[in-house]
Amino acid sequence: MTCYNRSRAFTLIELLVVIAIIAILAAILFPVFAQAREKARQIACVSNMQQISLAFLMYTQDYDETYMSPYYYAYVDNNGNSALEPYIKNHPGGGNRNTVWACPDLPDAPSGANLGYHGYVRTYAMNQFLRSAGPNYNGSVVINDPDACYSLPGQYTQWYSTTPEGKLHSSDDVITEAAIVEPANTDLLFEGMPEVSSDGVYAGSTNQDGDWMFVKGFWDNAADEAKFWYSTVSPDVAYHSNMSNFAFCDGHVKAMPVSKMDFNITQHANDNIWLTHDGREGAPVMPQSACHS
Repeated sequence: MTCYNRSRAFTLIELLVVIAIIAILAAILFPVFAQAREKARQIACVSNMQQISLAFLMYTQDYDETYMSPYYYAYVDNNGNSALEPYIKNHPGGGNRNTVWACPDLPDAPSGANLGYHGYVRTYAMNQFLRSAGPNYNGSVVINDPDACYSLPGQYTQWYSTTPEGKLHSSDDVITEAAIVEPANTDLLFEGMPEVSSDGVYAGSTNQDGDWMFVKGFWDNAADEAKFWYSTVSPDVAYHSNMSNFAFCDGHVKAMPVSKMDFNITQHANDNIWLTHDGREGAPVMPQSACHS
């Protein structure tokens, strides 16, 4: 008797079962892959901030243990040169987000003609309280206590230039390492919220100094944020799974949750990352009236 070996094809039901299994596995694995990619971007962001903070430390050693002021840190000429360029050797190329100056998660970058210094993307802002007392750059305001130049929750929706922070912004008085009571607990750099713009020039731009109000993810809604600053990416969420990277004055970088609109610095006198001396080692946070004269 002759036997025939007959191959058997998949039935329709078997094929549908295989497709269903593949779909289930894809649904499980794709979010894992997305999380892995985001974790890689967060690690790259940490590396960026680490390099910039180390450049800061080298700068302070060259200048008698004195930090550059946030006002000076914000300065970039039309060729992208900054005070840290000799220490970092990584130019924030025009419209280029792939440098140590920008978080890999930045969604947009400046575009258009005649960008000038706007084309040099920098998403890491400096802690505005890293200043000393003294007159601002044109002498119109005298800062008495930089740590007192803060806003409270009821004031967050005022336009920036009218806030205590706005007054401090125009000061270029430098601070020394010795004046920072707890360097390991005092922020140096943070991830700022980027602007959006119809003409593209300001897209991706970040105010180069500030406090918790400028950290990406601080604002609960776009309407309140627009009362304080120019239009920014909405919704305002932190880049890294509701966490943001912060570089500290001793050079280390770590991810932390972002403060929200109910944050009150006077209720965190001894456990905030912003102030340089007020609130440290049991000292009180001075009232806003001590900010300037």
